[in-house]
Amino acid sequence: FAIQKAKIRGTESFGMLCAEDELGLGNSHAGIWVLPEDAPIGTPAFDYLQPESDVVFEIGLTPNRADAMSHYGVARDLAAYLAIHENLDKAKLSKPVLPNLSFGAGAKSINVKQANACPYYSAVHLKNIQVQESPQWLKNKLHALGIGAISNVVDITNYVMHDLGVPLHAFDAQKIGAGVEVSFAKQGETLCTLDGVLRNLHPDDLLIRAENGTPLCLAGVFGGKDSGVSSSSTEIFLEAAYFDPTITRKTAKRHALHTDASFRFERGIDIAMVNFALQQAAALMVELCGAEIATPVLAQELLVLPRHTEVLANVSSMAELLGIPLSTALFETVCGALDIQIASKNQDNYTLLVPSYRVDVKRQADIAEDILRLYGEENVPFPRKMAFSVNSHLEQKDAEAQQNEVAELLANLGFFEVMNNSLMASEPLQKLNLTDFPQENLAKLRNPLSLDLNVLRPDLLFSLLETLQFNQNRQQQDLRIFEFGKAYRQANNQYQESWQLAMAWAEKPQADHWHQSMGKGDVYLLKSAVLQVFANLSLAVQEKQTQNEIFSHALSYTYNNQVLATLGILEQKLLQAYDLRQNVFFASVNWQSVLSVLGKNPALKVQDVPKTQFVRRDLSLLLDKNISFAELQILAHQTAGAILKQVSLFDVYEGKNLPADKKSYALSFVLQDHNQTLTTAEIDACMQSIVEAYQKIGASLR
Repeated sequence: FAIQKAKIRGTESFGMLCAEDELGLGNSHAGIWVLPEDAPIGTPAFDYLQPESDVVFEIGLTPNRADAMSHYGVARDLAAYLAIHENLDKAKLSKPVLPNLSFGAGAKSINVKQANACPYYSAVHLKNIQVQESPQWLKNKLHALGIGAISNVVDITNYVMHDLGVPLHAFDAQKIGAGVEVSFAKQGETLCTLDGVLRNLHPDDLLIRAENGTPLCLAGVFGGKDSGVSSSSTEIFLEAAYFDPTITRKTAKRHALHTDASFRFERGIDIAMVNFALQQAAALMVELCGAEIATPVLAQELLVLPRHTEVLANVSSMAELLGIPLSTALFETVCGALDIQIASKNQDNYTLLVPSYRVDVKRQADIAEDILRLYGEENVPFPRKMAFSVNSHLEQKDAEAQQNEVAELLANLGFFEVMNNSLMASEPLQKLNLTDFPQENLAKLRNPLSLDLNVLRPDLLFSLLETLQFNQNRQQQDLRIFEFGKAYRQANNQYQESWQLAMAWAEKPQADHWHQSMGKGDVYLLKSAVLQVFANLSLAVQEKQTQNEIFSHALSYTYNNQVLATLGILEQKLLQAYDLRQNVFFASVNWQSVLSVLGKNPALKVQDVPKTQFVRRDLSLLLDKNISFAELQILAHQTAGAILKQVSLFDVYEGKNLPADKKSYALSFVLQDHNQTLTTAEIDACMQSIVEAYQKIGASLR
């Protein structure tokens, strides 16, 4: 915004003091950006600050694509795409070249005691380091990545990691003594990490230790506070290694530490790039920190990690799997673009050597996925219309056919089928403290991805409540949903699965209408749906009242004294736990028990919930008695177009204070654009056009 002259406490001000973020030149909002004292007064800010103009691309990666978690990896993948779709010669990617370095003859020892946990470890010792602020170009690069600059040494390790995909770690060399040791933690050991937290170590935590055995850092995860590089450091020990993905991930999860380094080590880094990344970082430290390399590259490869993975592939079967015409020529072109070597071939049978950086490619299907990605999913022909039918007159129906029939029946009754995650959070169950779902009977994950997904659902009820909450928060209230799925429990170290059909009906008042009072949903409507399911299955069930802690009122249905279903009105404490503001009627059918007395199994129906919210506007009109609501409704839709979703009449008045030939209508209008949120200006313009259309037929606003 433009800064203009203004008076502040009676004094004219011709400018303002700004923070970095106010100028768009950083993230700091520490009040005022203080320039160095030697900044020449009168110099144009652009010339002095030298802001960099750049384009930042945000790339979304699937978790298995560890090879693309670097600039070089993205460039490599882009080159492969261009080689296929553009011109191979124009898409050649420069291969990494080792820098020309001068190494000293000093010595530091490396002692890797856990070969399986750390198959490869390398390092260099650098002296005469000047730890200071990084040059502006380096700070700009890190800023574009969303990383704050710390010091030239730390910034270089971050820069190389994002450039080449190999995490590095710098130790203060004076803290390690004559060398380092890589070994597991001992019982009772502790380590104070860089965040100042004193952590109790687990025997399965891999550590980098000093020569005297002092823990320095959690290998591949997080550094120690006492061994890190500081402004007083003059020597550093720069590490690059390959740590076992499983051990690294377990350590990171155990200590709730999710770092850029652990993110890469957990997925598997490219062993062939480790030594190059180490030397690239050392070269930058020589250039930017005035360092001298005191030792040669110290390296130990205890277990020889393969530089290629052998995969057998058949072109015909991949073409059938992908549904595209895949010739051997196209297949070989794609393999060449992806650096996949062809070791041998026999007709359309190939033995392939996949490079070590593609840790996600282990089998033929993985290569087929890459071919489809480069070929273009949009080029795969799909039938224009896909139809499904179920023959309800089969003499013998299998379980899948029976479930499809019930799903189709419920869909015809206005229910929508949902498919929820089997994982959920244990926190709601802890708060509810339901006797039917005790904590000790929950099937808990030993290594959960997050606290939101740490147990298997003990009942489909909780999945449906989450779905209702999700829809209610998006103004979808008139909901009837059902789900076929499994529930999980454990008792006495034995895990149990049960197949259920769950149905939920959220109470919703009927739409506003001038001619009748507001009505409400009824649990008996859900009861009718459950009875129709049993009728479809030709099951004559018996009904009786029952008590259940999740229902305020409940009914159960039995067959030969076996409970097949329970339904009722959910207790308020359940609704409050999921922030539901309307009554919910719920039914649970033990589908496993139903199948046991029958012999019978879902057709998927999916409809996206609009991402945008609707808006309601009301108008009160004075109009001639001969004008019907239908005319007003048609005229409104003709005028407003697609964004007008609904017109309702919720009040009619005739009589006192109105002319004899006039009446008053109160109309509501629901406006929504499924592609974008309507602005106030768009809503006002739409309503104004409707008002003008009504005025042309003699109506006026009250």
